[in-house]
Amino acid sequence: MFPVMNITATPKVIIKGCPLSKNQTLATFLERFIIGRVGTVAFWGIPNMDRAVTPKFLQGLSDLESLHLASSSLNQIPNNFFSDLKKLRRLDLVQNHLHLTKDIFISLGQLHSLELRSNRLQYLDPGIFRNQKQMEDLSLRGNKLKNLSKNTFIGASSVTYLDLSGNELTTLEYDVFQLLPNLHFIDLSWNNFSTLPKKLFSKNQKLQSIRLNGNKRRMESLPSDFLAYHSRMINVSISASITCLTSETFANQIHLIYLDLSRNELTNLHDDVFKNTVSLEVLRLSSNRLKSITRDIFRNLHKLVELDLRYNDLHSIDLHAFKGTHELRILRIEYNNLSSVSSGFGENEKSPFEGLSKLEELILQKNRITHVSSGWIHSLPNLKNLDLSYNRLICNCSLLPFVRYLNRSNHHELEPRPQISTSTLYCSEPEELKGQDIMSLNYKQMLCQHKSCPSMCICWTRYDQTLIVNCSSSNLAKVPSLHDVLTSNIKSIVLHIANNNITTLPDNHSPGYSLVSELYASNNSISRFAEPNIPTNLQVLDLSNNTLTQIDATVFKRIKQINQTSHLYFGDNPWQCDCNALGLLSFIRTNSERIQDLNFIKCSTGARFSTLFPKDLCKESIVFEVLAYIAAALGVIFVVLGGLSYRFRTEIKVWLFAHNMCWHLVTEQNIDDDKKYDAFISYSHKDEDFVIENLLPNLENGPIPYKLCLHERDWLPGEFIHTQIIQSVNDSRRTIIVLSPNYLESVWGSLEFQIAYKAALEEARTRIIIIMYRDIGNSVDVGPELKSYLNTNTYIKWDDPWFWEKMRHAMPHPVYRQTTNFCF
Repeated sequence: MFPVMNITATPKVIIKGCPLSKNQTLATFLERFIIGRVGTVAFWGIPNMDRAVTPKFLQGLSDLESLHLASSSLNQIPNNFFSDLKKLRRLDLVQNHLHLTKDIFISLGQLHSLELRSNRLQYLDPGIFRNQKQMEDLSLRGNKLKNLSKNTFIGASSVTYLDLSGNELTTLEYDVFQLLPNLHFIDLSWNNFSTLPKKLFSKNQKLQSIRLNGNKRRMESLPSDFLAYHSRMINVSISASITCLTSETFANQIHLIYLDLSRNELTNLHDDVFKNTVSLEVLRLSSNRLKSITRDIFRNLHKLVELDLRYNDLHSIDLHAFKGTHELRILRIEYNNLSSVSSGFGENEKSPFEGLSKLEELILQKNRITHVSSGWIHSLPNLKNLDLSYNRLICNCSLLPFVRYLNRSNHHELEPRPQISTSTLYCSEPEELKGQDIMSLNYKQMLCQHKSCPSMCICWTRYDQTLIVNCSSSNLAKVPSLHDVLTSNIKSIVLHIANNNITTLPDNHSPGYSLVSELYASNNSISRFAEPNIPTNLQVLDLSNNTLTQIDATVFKRIKQINQTSHLYFGDNPWQCDCNALGLLSFIRTNSERIQDLNFIKCSTGARFSTLFPKDLCKESIVFEVLAYIAAALGVIFVVLGGLSYRFRTEIKVWLFAHNMCWHLVTEQNIDDDKKYDAFISYSHKDEDFVIENLLPNLENGPIPYKLCLHERDWLPGEFIHTQIIQSVNDSRRTIIVLSPNYLESVWGSLEFQIAYKAALEEARTRIIIIMYRDIGNSVDVGPELKSYLNTNTYIKWDDPWFWEKMRHAMPHPVYRQTTNFCF
């Protein structure tokens, strides 16, 4: 028994799983809890509901407006069960096992909504809805209805919403809906139609939405007048294995907004099929068999916002296919076979997506795309999401702009960036890069085959205007001519001629040979290598495993002059170890970091060069040693005095300079009169306090005021940083490096040193002043140029008591005046 409770009038009562007593009215049951009017009663999952449902069960509830008898396994309802519910507007009998009689609803003249979903209904008596003059919503979804007739809907002319989905309907009479003139929405999905009759909706002039999804039988086509009578249609969804659509199918649908033709069997679309659907905003064509998108098919869809072409067999999209879809924001084309030239994915091609300025989402996952042209992504300013995953990208030079775009190496931080999924972007070609993540690619690996190439060779071009010529293992007796491969955009050549029978190399005047920056000539029969054989810009030279016995000293002199050759291979040659090898030995000792196979450079006797001394090669060297001793003995006084002056030469010059004496010994020539600054200071922003508080006041306001260039103060805003570095170095007589661990971590600091270092080498003058502000120890961040410079040049330590004297001595010196300068 339930306790008596006095609850004031409530709009809704829900009873779940509560057993009801037989012969007890619902009103009597509710009186124990509620005092007043009840508007809605809902029963859910009531056991033995059939026992409680008697003709008097609802007596006394004349004000009831909504009744739900759901999921209670009801089988039978008495004819006069609803007789007292004159005001009932909504009746929900979902998920029961009802058998409905013809007069079951006769007393419900005010009913607006009737829900009969999932009741296993197989048949409806004609006229069962004859008194539902105000009914607007009728749901018969999920039953087992096989046939309907016009008389089924007698009296239900006010129905606007009709759901017949999920039944077993196989056909419909052409006039079945003629008594529903106010019908706005109809759902015929998940039935067994094989055909539909003409004039099916001829009397339903107000129809706005049709659903025919998931039909269980193949229909192939729609009646030619399927939508011919409805100019107000705004929503159409058809999925019934349709194979073709005519140009007249949507001819009158000027107000259509949403069209879903997914999950059919369309293989092509007539160019005029969407000619009149000028209001269309969403078009879904996924899961068909479309093979191409032609130029004109979407030409009039000026309001289209979303287009879904997923799961088709698209091989091509015309370059102008989207010219009319200026409002398009979402474009889904995943799971197709796009790869052809006309699709815009060929090398250096334009794209059909160019011009879609409002596009926000572009999904191209799981196609056969091999190339991504360089310009089309940049033409989509509002793109937020781009998915190219699981395509077959060919990782050659044409893909480089896209890879750079992904790496954002040339993007401004404030520039909008789309979200691009890169976790599943892999190379499919070439074979050596197959399966590699494109985000991990070295740009030098991305090559394109070069059309002009010597016979027996293969040629590629690289992103940096380098031509790679591979003639290895081609049984060549001489180096092939490079004349025919030269084009105006080639800046350097990498030449592979290993594993041939070549005996001589071309000279530097041979066409194209002067552009060779890397020469790989191992495993040949080259017996002579002279200074004319050295290309102008040589960086890598591999002469290992040839027949070289000696190399003239002019070769090493030329290599030092070029000062670019960083990788040398001389191993596995039969070197003749005599006096002629002294030049080779000297070069090896002073340039060991350049020689990559030092342990393999041996005499023909097997002795390693790295273990030899000059006396081991040439007995004549003893004579030079004796002469050296005699010269040392004769010059003992000069050695003592000169050694002291040399040992303290810097301190002497600094002292003289500080005391305004003998400036002519330390003053530079006026070759730098045209330079704007005395010094450009290169430092890490983390060491800015040292520069501002120490260097600047002492150098700009000291005894000799210097004009200094600082990037924070003197650079022009908006100029490229790289350009400003070069300009600052060129405009300054010195470059001061404030060296510290912070400086080594700075990318710009490294670049500034390299530019200053290069300028000093080109002018053969001491231009760089290094201040050791903080100890760098054995830091691994020290670059090879900086490390070499520190090993071969002096620097000034900040904690040196003579710091400022040495600093002013290292700076440019003003022209001395004879009247104020003394020298003894």
